[in-house]
Amino acid sequence: MYTDRSVFHHDSFRLADIFSPAIFEKETLEQLDAACRLRSYSSGQTVMEAKEVPDCIGWLETGFLCMHRTQSDGSKIAQGLLKAGDMFGWVEDRPPSFELEAVTCARIYWLERKVLEGLLSQSAGLSWAVLINILDGLVRARNWAMILANHRISGRLAGFLLFLSSPGASSGPMRQSEQIVSAIRIPIGRKQLADLLRTRPESISRAFHTLARAGLIEIITPNQIRILDIGMLGEHADEEDFLYNIKTSRHDGECAPCRAPNDV
Repeated sequence: MYTDRSVFHHDSFRLADIFSPAIFEKETLEQLDAACRLRSYSSGQTVMEAKEVPDCIGWLETGFLCMHRTQSDGSKIAQGLLKAGDMFGWVEDRPPSFELEAVTCARIYWLERKVLEGLLSQSAGLSWAVLINILDGLVRARNWAMILANHRISGRLAGFLLFLSSPGASSGPMRQSEQIVSAIRIPIGRKQLADLLRTRPESISRAFHTLARAGLIEIITPNQIRILDIGMLGEHADEEDFLYNIKTSRHDGECAPCRAPNDV
């Protein structure tokens, strides 16, 4: 279901970058070049159907994919989000219970499972790289659980924004660093984001304004924000009482009210 060669083109040497810092043998790169295919998807296009056993492994090079389940009435419920560097299809030896849909333009590397399994037996570097990628996936799953465990919606949203700001698959959504200014485009709509964070669209809107009043983000447009303080945003994602304990030094000696009246 992934081998329509008319829409593929060779570009697999860039695939090695996804697996950094693994050391790739020249022979392995040549075999990847011969076997791997890169396909482009437009926003809204289905990448993987539910109830189909994947026969290929996918690596997302650019863009975002949404994992969702289709209800009996035809509505879709978001279950997760994949970003550049994520690998999927590796552990699915049975039909998945979700579909994958591109929510932005996306580019995905495809490699047949049996081909990858053969390469793994020949290349220690590739085996190590795939193992690291799988472990990174487990870390991201743990971090998603931490995000959803936060009983404040603004805390969940903070964790989601950190997920979007992290540079790639090797960094989890709870990454913190020095204060930076970073513009982020929200790749999904309010309804999908609300489904993903297990809340209501109106609560998501309030949470955005809560973080903005706290001086952590700037709302540029409904779908684009700027992170003003990624370190403090990380604290908010981790600490449920963060809004009550903002350092007064960040407000010239005055602790500004930050909590929205209806911050759920």
